[in-house]
Amino acid sequence: MMTTLPGDGRPSGTGCSTAIPASSTGLAKNSSGVGSLGVGSDGPQAAYQPPCSQGPGAKLYTFTLYALSVSPSLPVAATQVTGAALTSAIANITLGSASLKLSYTRPQ
Repeated sequence: MMTTLPGDGRPSGTGCSTAIPASSTGLAKNSSGVGSLGVGSDGPQAAYQPPCSQGPGAKLYTFTLYALSVSPSLPVAATQVTGAALTSAIANITLGSASLKLSYTRPQ
């Protein structure tokens, strides 16, 4: 799951992927077709939606990978899952997680 914390301080769920095979040990640069893309906060399509934070100041992007004890029971089709729905569905089956945080400030 990728979330964005723009300069205005209001978190935004930019995108999520589900059903990444447990046997996966990495994702190659520009890889696609691994797991299912969910719905980002920028529109209803199940596709990668790049961050598009506007305005001055640093934006914080967090990529989080979750290890689950079982496959989650999702309330909708995998291609319609939002970050909020995914977070709720995995709350009680999460074994652990790892996050990568990045910061970006637009050049003036």
